[in-house]
Amino acid sequence: VLTAADGVEAVHQVESYPDCIDCVLLDLNMPRKDGQETLIELRRLRPDLRVVLMSGYTEEEVEARFAGQHIDGFLEKPYTAETLSEALTKVLG
Repeated sequence: VLTAADGVEAVHQVESYPDCIDCVLLDLNMPRKDGQETLIELRRLRPDLRVVLMSGYTEEEVEARFAGQHIDGFLEKPYTAETLSEALTKVLG
């Protein structure tokens, strides 16, 4: 597991470890580069990278904001360890 404090660090992690990352848990609201900007950069680097978006907004609100952009999974905050595990199992198989 790699961590990033913001979107800039998340992009840097994917650039630094392109073959080691199977999935990104991406928060919608982050400093320096928000979730939408980060997603665009991640897709540029790795179009096949699986991304689970996390937000305090509802899934419907997020789907409208990210229409046309591929999101593999969604977790509405607050979430439990069980729902996180379920989302990752669904996305990673």
